[in-house]
Amino acid sequence: MKFRRQEPLGRYIVDFLCVERWLIVEADGALHFPKPRRDRERDEFFETLGFTVLRFENCVVLSFPDEVRERIRAALRAPGSRGLPPLPELPLLPPGEGE
Repeated sequence: MKFRRQEPLGRYIVDFLCVERWLIVEADGALHFPKPRRDRERDEFFETLGFTVLRFENCVVLSFPDEVRERIRAALRAPGSRGLPPLPELPLLPPGEGE
């Protein structure tokens, strides 16, 4: 599967996006755990569009890369991750903006 890095999606920029499987992978610092309200709202926005969102803390990605890779692979193989409709048309971010 191909992933796009730092991809604009609506009013947000996602860390990694797999268009074919409608999967978003976010790698965040410790300030994002537990998930602040802003991250919850962001994840809910993506989920209402049909995306699955995986969020990992940076230290977990660095300390347990095999486990993180396996979680991503499992999400790519999950039922419902195939045959989804094309991405919805979303407005692009104005230059210099994004969260």
